[in-house]
Amino acid sequence: MLFSYVGQVAATPWAGMFMRRWGSRKATVSGAVFYCIALPLLALTFDTTSLCFVLLFFGLSQGLMDCTMNSCAVVTEAVQGYPILGQFHGSYSVAAAGGAFIGAALHAASTNETVSYAVCAGIALSLCALSYTSLYSHKDEKRILPNSTDDMVDTVIHTGEQEFGVEKEDTRSTSKIIVDRRSTLLTSLRSIFMIPQTKEIAALSLLGFLAAYTESAINTWLFIYYGRYFPNSASTAKSAGFIVFEVAMGSGRFCSDFLRKYFGSRKLAQFGGILAGCGLGLLVWAPSFTSESSTNTTTSPDLLCAGFGMFMCGCGISTLIPVSFAGAGYSEGHSGTAVATVGCWMYAGGIISSPLLGAISNACDSLRYAFILLAICAFTIAPIGCLIPEDRYANQDKQHVSDDQDMASSAKQSDSRTPLLP
Repeated sequence: MLFSYVGQVAATPWAGMFMRRWGSRKATVSGAVFYCIALPLLALTFDTTSLCFVLLFFGLSQGLMDCTMNSCAVVTEAVQGYPILGQFHGSYSVAAAGGAFIGAALHAASTNETVSYAVCAGIALSLCALSYTSLYSHKDEKRILPNSTDDMVDTVIHTGEQEFGVEKEDTRSTSKIIVDRRSTLLTSLRSIFMIPQTKEIAALSLLGFLAAYTESAINTWLFIYYGRYFPNSASTAKSAGFIVFEVAMGSGRFCSDFLRKYFGSRKLAQFGGILAGCGLGLLVWAPSFTSESSTNTTTSPDLLCAGFGMFMCGCGISTLIPVSFAGAGYSEGHSGTAVATVGCWMYAGGIISSPLLGAISNACDSLRYAFILLAICAFTIAPIGCLIPEDRYANQDKQHVSDDQDMASSAKQSDSRTPLLP
């Protein structure tokens, strides 16, 4: 699986470059096609080496599609004029559950892996073909989001009447042109190595990093935590915590648009970090209720406390990734590059979370201490939320009401100044 994660991270610079050159629609569809090609290939591998290469290709296509389709979502949201990015992330949760259902049905029908993957790939390709014409072209993106233009191509022009954005008859000094060339080279290196170009992008990248780190750690270690600290519970009771977490994640993503609109990205990130930290704190505290006489049902005090903590954590984490991508899409500079940069740091957080949490658990000889540090990590999201840019749709309705009131009061004042006709 490490090769899949490496492919996802390696794809993000290419995703930014493809979006600058050809737009998010072509980049998204290309990533989806590669993704559907890689899926049946997983069942055709014959040894470890071939599996590693296919997983690398699978991760590359997944990373390319993930970054570019989030950029498409930002463009669509800009056209709609109100937050809808969370609905796309919530649809991902629904589609994941649907894919699991289809896979279970094919497995129950004794279908082999190659046919099962080919059926799923065919369904995905059909949906991709249907949605292609509904996505906005590169020309439309430049009109909808002025910061989606190809800043690297516009800045560096090798032929024609301009050079480095300056006409040939420009009498600037040679040192100034050298400075422009160095600035262009620095921008290129930042884009290649996914270094945030502004403080706002750096804050959004760190927010996405911590959100993905926390979510990936819970997905990997939660069932092990239940098995170690709730030993008297049945397997169904142990699975209940993970199910509650996933349900809260999906529900929170659908609700994040409403929360972004009325509270803004900053308050939402701050509250999400605090809520996730408190939920993990309840999970760590829950084994204190465990005793030898604890029942095997999900209504025991320890499991109820842990389940409620997982619900709080899922609700808090679910809104952070949509907030990060939305802030990157509307940031200064090229929106596609900003989305790819934030996505790269999210993948990095997801990659290191599982081995790092395991290393901390081994060093402390306790998985519980590792989850305490994970709760502290979640709490640090709150101060980072103060540094991200405010949402462009925050308090939108309140602003409209305020504008209407101002217009009404100004009209009333102008009417009072108008002299009465005889």
